[in-house]
Amino acid sequence: MSYTGTVRCGHCYNSGHNRRGCPELKKYVEENPDSWRATQYKARQERNAATKRRCSYCAKPGHNRRGCAELKIRMRDDVVANKKYRRLFVKEIKRLGIGPGALIVRPVNVGGETKDVACQVLDVNWSVINEHSTKDRYSDPRFLKIIAVKNMMDPRKAQNVSFTHDIQSQFSKDIKDMDEMYYGGHWRIVSPSTSSFEPPADWINDEAPVRASLKDETSPNHYDNQHNT
Repeated sequence: MSYTGTVRCGHCYNSGHNRRGCPELKKYVEENPDSWRATQYKARQERNAATKRRCSYCAKPGHNRRGCAELKIRMRDDVVANKKYRRLFVKEIKRLGIGPGALIVRPVNVGGETKDVACQVLDVNWSVINEHSTKDRYSDPRFLKIIAVKNMMDPRKAQNVSFTHDIQSQFSKDIKDMDEMYYGGHWRIVSPSTSSFEPPADWINDEAPVRASLKDETSPNHYDNQHNT
C-alpha cells in the first residue's frame, strides 16, 4: 500500500489490487506453468489454503462458529436435555420433600470432633441447576441454601450446599441416568417439607445457560478435523 493509502500491486505496479489478485500475474502463471514465478505463485496459494480460517468449534474450514452446522445440532440437543433435566429436578425435590422449612442434618467438625448439626432449608439457587454441570467432574453446583437452626437469627450465616451421594441415590431412574456426577457431601433429610419451591418463570425453558456452557466448547472431533481436513 502506498503512502496515499492506495493498494498497489507488487507484480505489475498498477493500483487497485495487490499481487494476490493481480490479473496479469494470474495470466502469466497460466501461460507459463513451469516458470519460477508460477512455482512461487502456486506455493503461496498452497500456504494460504493450509492456513485458511477454520471454525473454532469443529475446526473444519469454510465456515465460522456462527455458521457451524455441527454446533447448531449440539446446541439443539443440549437445550432439549437441559429442559428435561430441569423438569426432573423440580419433580425430584418435591418428591423428596426438599422445600421451604425442611430440616436436614449435616456433619460438621467442631473442635476436632464430628457432630451432626440441624439445618433448615431456605431456598434453591436455581441458576446453578443445569444438565451440563452434572457431567463436569470439577463442578460443584451448590444448589441449596440452608442455615443452621442455632443461627436462625443471623441470616448472614446461611450457606449453600451441593447434593449428597445419599440424596443422589434416591433419585428416580430418569434423572439418575442424566446425572453423572459423584456428590461427596453428607447431609440427609430428617424432616421433609410439606410445601415446595417453585422455579422462576420460564426457568425450565431458559436457553442462556446452555449457550454460556458452549461458548468456549469444541467438538469432540476438533483435533481430527484440524489435522485431517
